[in-house]
Amino acid sequence: MARVPQSKTPSPYKVQVLDRALAALAILANSSSDCSLAELCPALKLHKSTVHRLMMVLEQHRLVVKNPETGRYRLGLRLYELGSRAIDGLDLRGRARPYLDRLQAEFGETVFLCILDEGQVFYVEKVESQQSVRTAPEPRRSARRLELRASRLHRRWG
Repeated sequence: MARVPQSKTPSPYKVQVLDRALAALAILANSSSDCSLAELCPALKLHKSTVHRLMMVLEQHRLVVKNPETGRYRLGLRLYELGSRAIDGLDLRGRARPYLDRLQAEFGETVFLCILDEGQVFYVEKVESQQSVRTAPEPRRSARRLELRASRLHRRWG
């Protein structure tokens, strides 16, 4: 199934609470560590009570997790579950595997299947090199050096 291109023109429809919830998730995703309410409030430009209610609902749905010791928030595993189902529904791994195997055999290097989405590279699958030095990005995350290699391969073979 092909990805439906997103329109670059803003939608006339707004659901403020969804915009706020998605903004909170984006802040957590881009943060190098867990975030406190005090850090989320200015980033979202919202009052502390509003952010607290928003985070409570996100926590109930397992989209965020609150550390009981520090009170700080991080992304929840429900997002991983949803993302995994989205990727699995595309059957990219199965369709790409013969090509990945062929590239690995031809070059003798680790080969990655990546998705480029709005400037971010997401690693979906890899076929390991048989060589002793290997590169291992975190699953479903991007890594700067590998992004450069993936983009070079895309320019060369894409």
